Amino acid sequence: MTSGAIVPVAADLLNRDTSPLHPIGGLPMIVHAVRVLAAVVDEVVVVGESGSEASVAAVVREHLPPEAAVTIVGARDETYSGAGRSRLLATGAAALELRAGDAVLVHDPDRPLLTVEVVDAVLSALSTGASAVVPVVEVTDTVKRLDRSGSGRVVGTLSRDRLRVVQTPYGFTAETLKRLICEAAKTVDVGGELAAAHELGIPLSTVRGCTEAFAVREPIDLIRAEALLVERHRGPEERHRGPEEGR
Repeated sequence: MTSGAIVPVAADLLNRDTSPLHPIGGLPMIVHAVRVLAAVVDEVVVVGESGSEASVAAVVREHLPPEAAVTIVGARDETYSGAGRSRLLATGAAALELRAGDAVLVHDPDRPLLTVEVVDAVLSALSTGASAVVPVVEVTDTVKRLDRSGSGRVVGTLSRDRLRVVQTPYGFTAETLKRLICEAAKTVDVGGELAAAHELGIPLSTVRGCTEAFAVREPIDLIRAEALLVERHRGPEERHRGPEEGR
């Protein structure tokens, strides 16, 4: 089974203070993600909006070896008539030249701290018969349900036992992704691929995600990500050393 990954970079992401091109630990966030994906799958395609792919390509290529199986392309109107994320995914799927039986991952560029273990788990689920796979982590906060009037009044507490937080990379068979791209375009990308899977009745399998693979979308998320990277690069002895001993 050939495997590939698509990293769609929407233009609005690049305009944020937490742009995927923003560095953490000395490297752009998107590069952290692409490096992990490239270590596992056969090919990675980074798709930028038409006009922004040059800036994305410059940043990504600067930090990857020339031999890395990573392609950066821009979404083109002639590739697909849809809009938004669907058009980015269609462009990426075309660049991968997907065939029946191939496995394809879709990863958000603002989730830099994914792990090889999660990528492997998603691919393993696809190889054993799943059509669509998502990594999830448990909900640890208390979640309240509000009334429908918009008053903000609490009317109940949701049980966390059956709630999960969804992460990326999503995993799909090539055939499934193509169906989802077409379905998502009909709903103007509302809810994206997972909402499209629900509409089509495609079952979503889950694998255990990683709490570190959160989306970096607020300034405080940058601080968290930086701290986690520092912790990752510390040796076992440093992790067990007390604050006084580390001075």
